[in-house]
Order: sequence, then structure tokens, then C-alpha cells
Amino acid sequence: ARQLVDRGDDYAVIVTKTQEEIRWRADDSAWIVRTVDAAYGETAGLVVVDEAWDVKDEDVDEGIDPTRVAVEQSQLMLVSTAHRRARMLMRRRRAAAVESIAAREVTDDDEILIEWSTPRHFALDDVEGWRMASPHWTDQRERLIRKNLRRVMAGGPSEDPDESDPVEALRAQWFNQWPT
Repeated sequence: ARQLVDRGDDYAVIVTKTQEEIRWRADDSAWIVRTVDAAYGETAGLVVVDEAWDVKDEDVDEGIDPTRVAVEQSQLMLVSTAHRRARMLMRRRRAAAVESIAAREVTDDDEILIEWSTPRHFALDDVEGWRMASPHWTDQRERLIRKNLRRVMAGGPSEDPDESDPVEALRAQWFNQWPT
């Protein structure tokens, strides 16, 4: 069922079972929130994929990229923290962006990489490195990192029962370091 929530003269909010939409009445443009599976058949100037570590290549290659071809200078934004079980989409695209930056190459497919992470050369107990992985630092965050670091260094398990490497899980979760 489609529900229209009227917001006056400027915009309307449309809610269905699989999407939410904010439609600007002046030019009939819209912000649409959908699942990856519901992107087919749309046209978009900006697509944001959140938690992209868990999104499959084909969902972007076959479902999302085609939505951008009809819009000049369309953009795709992949947003994600690091994860040990990241699928190839983020691993491959991040690696290509890092390689392009390192080589100082400019291509037609220029990408921007914005990342908050601790470089791997920092010791696990280096608080300066911890802060590099957090765009917003708090005492609570520092306490949680210390607690998790102590547990892992004492030989304790990862918080994730399916995780085979507690140190690498700590690096991904708290230092935002992608698997190598």
C-alpha cells in the first residue's frame, strides 16, 4: 500500500513497503531510499550504498550502475567501515582507488577516497593511532578500545563467535583497517 504524507506546498513524503521517498514539488525531483534489490529500473544522479562491505559486486554492477547511465556526471558513493568478512566490492574498489592515488593517475573514472583509519605501522596500543580511525573521539570510545585490546592481548576470543582471528577483527572493528 502506498501512503502519501503531505508536507505542504514544498514537498511530499511517500511511503511504501519497500521504499521511502521525499519528492520536491517544484521540479518533481526525489530522494528515494530503497534496498539494493529494488534499484532496478530507476534513474539516479547520486546513489549511496551504505554498509558496502556486505554488498555483492553484481548488486552494484548489474543493479545500481545501470541506474546512473542516463544522468550526466552521476555519482556512486560506497560508504562502509572495514570488516574482516568484506565482500570483494569494497575490497576491489578501495584497492583500485588507493593504487590510483599512489600512482597519481587521473582517469575518466576518477574516484575520491575518504577514509578514517589507523595506518598498519602503528602499534595496537598507540592511542594516537586509535584516534586516526575515529572522526569523532570520545572517552567512551577510548575505554571500549582499551577493554577490547586487553581481552584480545590476553588471548581472549573475538566478540564475533565466527571470527577466527581476534587481532584482525580488532583491527577492522576499532582501527578501521581493511583486510590485506
